[in-house]
Amino acid sequence: MADNIEESFDLLIRKRALRRALKIFSIVLFSLSLPFSAFAAYKENYSLKLLPNTYIADLNLSNKRLAEATRLLQDLANRFENQKYLLKDEGGNSLEVTPKELGIRVDVNSALKEAFSRGHSGDFYTQTKDLILAPFQPKRVFLNWQIDSNTFEKVLSAKVKDLERTPENAQIQVVGSEITVKPMVVGKKIDSQRLTEDLKKLFSKEIIEDPRVKTVKLSYVLITPAITDEYASSVAASLKKMVSEDLVLTYEGKSLRIPKTEIASWITLTPRENTIEVTLDQNKVYNSLAKVGRSIEKAAKPKKISAKDGSVIEEGEDGLQIDKKTMFKNILEAFTLTNDVQHNLPLVVNKIPAGEKRVAPEEIFTPGMYPGKYIEIDLSQQMLAAFEGENKFMEAKVSTGRWSMPTPTGVFSINSKNPRAYSRTYGLYMPWWMAFIGSEYGIHELPEWPNGAKEGESHLGIPVSHGCVRLGVGPAKQLYDWAEIGTIVYIHK
Repeated sequence: MADNIEESFDLLIRKRALRRALKIFSIVLFSLSLPFSAFAAYKENYSLKLLPNTYIADLNLSNKRLAEATRLLQDLANRFENQKYLLKDEGGNSLEVTPKELGIRVDVNSALKEAFSRGHSGDFYTQTKDLILAPFQPKRVFLNWQIDSNTFEKVLSAKVKDLERTPENAQIQVVGSEITVKPMVVGKKIDSQRLTEDLKKLFSKEIIEDPRVKTVKLSYVLITPAITDEYASSVAASLKKMVSEDLVLTYEGKSLRIPKTEIASWITLTPRENTIEVTLDQNKVYNSLAKVGRSIEKAAKPKKISAKDGSVIEEGEDGLQIDKKTMFKNILEAFTLTNDVQHNLPLVVNKIPAGEKRVAPEEIFTPGMYPGKYIEIDLSQQMLAAFEGENKFMEAKVSTGRWSMPTPTGVFSINSKNPRAYSRTYGLYMPWWMAFIGSEYGIHELPEWPNGAKEGESHLGIPVSHGCVRLGVGPAKQLYDWAEIGTIVYIHK
């Protein structure tokens, strides 16, 4: 009996001890679970947030949700990207650019990724450590630039273009007989390689918010033109010798002058890479020779022999014609810039043998007066004929100058052509115009008035013009297409 009571008492004591132990264990377990629960809640709260004490540049993003942090950081990036930078040279010329214009952007994504990685990446130990230490240790992430090289170089080149200067060659100017040199312009080009290096070096640094405008120094590469002042001045000095005095052409005791202003008008200047090519306009030289030759040249008059009975109808006379081709060659040699310029030259004149020509007694023209193309006009018969040597090209009626405004006689040459010239003096059009004395006398089709009215064909064969030689519709264009500049015009009574 006593043994049973003792066993029951021991069992009761053990049960009480077990209950006490369980109670103590529960209290301890509860006490231990509180920090873990709090930590789990803490971690869950920051699953989509940046941890406390997190900064990107100078922007405090502590406890910010990722979406809000992205917005705030993008606003900051926009300010950085639109901040003005001043590109300035030593002369005070400048232009403003922004990183955004140059294709330079803030690397927002990389900065956010690095900031968000604290407490959200790595193993359990690393994340736990970051979460626990975040309130006590600040995390600072730097912002960096991203440079799009293609956009950067393309936009930068276009921006600085207005500050650059294209080189200009020195030029020789001929006005009248005055020879002057327009100075060269030295070009300048931005040293783009150096500027690119300076800007990229600037944008490789950490981004710090700074309201001041940053200045970047511009430097240039100077470009010397191909044709320099020194070279142009040396050519101009030679040209001045050429036009320093009149050109005197001598023939059988006669001295014929070509004014220096006219010599200057012959000069043609053509830039060739780093030189200036100096030539003389052949047509202008020929026209000048034709003008001075009026007092020398004369048409050959063949002795006219009657084809009917062999009698002499008219005695012949040798003609004279300036050898323009040879004279042009001689003038070129006399005016060669490397030699001493000569202003006195003998005039080369060719004699055109008169020869003999059997003609019908009624023949009014003289074929073969000149070896090439020429036009013969008989004022008394009001007729025109065109020849090439002895071959007649055409013949047509004309209307020459009235008695009060006669057509000049002599030997001339076509000096200009215009398919539809206009006379301000008389207020009318002159189709198929070919001038043979300056611009005052010429051969042309029957004139037209601005209202469309045209002089009638009935005037052909009658001298009623103002001194010009008028042709009918058809023959005028035919002669215009055939004749060339320099074609001889022989007019006689």
